[in-house]
Amino acid sequence: MIKILLDIDGTILPAYLNDKSRPKLTLSLDLYSLAFYADIVHEFSELSKQPNCEVIMCSSWAETSLDIARELDIQCQHYLQFVQINPKNWYKWDTITDFCQQHPKDKIILCDDLANRANTPKRPRNLIKVFQPKPATGLTLRDLVKIKKIVLKDSKNKFFS
Repeated sequence: MIKILLDIDGTILPAYLNDKSRPKLTLSLDLYSLAFYADIVHEFSELSKQPNCEVIMCSSWAETSLDIARELDIQCQHYLQFVQINPKNWYKWDTITDFCQQHPKDKIILCDDLANRANTPKRPRNLIKVFQPKPATGLTLRDLVKIKKIVLKDSKNKFFS
């Protein structure tokens, strides 16, 4: 199983929607109006429906991240609640590494604009890929093609094993 830990701000929710040629998707949530690139949301929606893929929200939006995922048609049942054991670590890192340890047979992909090398030291073996988009633009279609290749390759491997 591929598990994608998905952040929202700066990852699927870019700070700026500068590309006027790309369709936008706007979501009104309580007091917030959130604007996404429709193509990125669509690709994540499709990925989330793959039988060997599970999206887990990895965002400071906590439970609200599930509402956002549902509104974006991204199948997601879980979110991570962050517990910081080591105060020197990035506030998400202890929870992410614990999640990887609890799912040793799964391949984990982390998508978070703050997931740089300094914030993600001593990566668990099953954390196979980290995508750190620029917060201004968020994940790119090129990033999603790479993620999709990982998911499809894993799906084929399971089919033939």
